[in-house]
Amino acid sequence: MNRILIIEVNWLGDILFTTPAIRAVRENNPKAYIACMAVPRCKELLEDNGCIDEIIIFDEDGAHKGIAGKMGFISKLRKMRFDLVITFHRSMSRLLMAYMAGIPSRAGYYTRKRSWLLTE
Repeated sequence: MNRILIIEVNWLGDILFTTPAIRAVRENNPKAYIACMAVPRCKELLEDNGCIDEIIIFDEDGAHKGIAGKMGFISKLRKMRFDLVITFHRSMSRLLMAYMAGIPSRAGYYTRKRSWLLTE
């Protein structure tokens, strides 16, 4: 996997708990480009993480609000041509966005409703 997107959770404390997982992704993919998708309030916690190449802000209450905003964000993700998305977020809509962005491999929490969107 050359380009990996990690969809982060929305809560500050949970961001801290995902840090070992991000480190493991980097250790298993040392040459990969790794980006984290996060809400604005979580940006500062991720900024100094040396395992991340880029933080992509998803502002669902601002710039990405509504259908047009989400479609624009999906278009941005599509252009970035990720190979794999790992989602720590249990959101159906975030996983659907990754699917619509054409990310071929999608790993995350299994639920009956989301299972058709996951490949791993």
